[in-house]
Amino acid sequence: MADSLRSVARRGADGLARWRGELVPPRSLLARTSSPSKSEFTSAGTTILKCCQLGALRPDDRFLDIGSGVGRAAIPLIPYLSPAGRYTGVDFWPEGVNWCTKMITPRHPNFQFLHLDLTHEDFNPRGGTPIETACLPFDDDVFDFAMVGAINHLTGPELAAFVGQAGRVLRSGGTYVGTWFLVDEANRDVLPGPAATVATEELVMRRILHEASLELVALHPGSWRAGGGALTYQDVVIARKVRA
Repeated sequence: MADSLRSVARRGADGLARWRGELVPPRSLLARTSSPSKSEFTSAGTTILKCCQLGALRPDDRFLDIGSGVGRAAIPLIPYLSPAGRYTGVDFWPEGVNWCTKMITPRHPNFQFLHLDLTHEDFNPRGGTPIETACLPFDDDVFDFAMVGAINHLTGPELAAFVGQAGRVLRSGGTYVGTWFLVDEANRDVLPGPAATVATEELVMRRILHEASLELVALHPGSWRAGGGALTYQDVVIARKVRA
């Protein structure tokens, strides 16, 4: 009985948010993310915007969000990007892409979302292409800014593939911002269990960036290893596309 009442209350809250015009995904979708509540989702979006500002995102930039999910980065960027700016989100999670396309794009036509037919056990098990061999449906050198996030759901090779694609589609001088779990002997013992498959040594991260024609600009350690005062839970890496 109590579970039924809670379910009714959640549906009622979701309906009220829609009636108010709030851009907050329903709890059924948030529950599949690392931000399962409205407050966590909003807080995470604020942090993502700060990371973009660290990378000197400009309002008129052409922005690519690899792993756009249910709009955690897109929603806080709506008031930040100008009408001349363009946001493109890509993800292999069809439900996330569908929600964003239905709820965000009609209100903000410069925000577009594309589904990637990539194989992922939890989010797209019938996908036709392994993530490691992904080639995003964009020409080279067409974006000013690219972000790769939500890495808890990826393996190391999958993350490397997405970073490689970010480097390919960025213009010369464009900016990459990504989140990582960068491990060494000093912090390996405190690595969160779910991050074990995607954790990467810093030297390997630098090699991945180099192979993607990206030059490291800044590294901001996350609170998972640095304790309080860090900007984010994960490590934030900022790089620039090497000019031709």
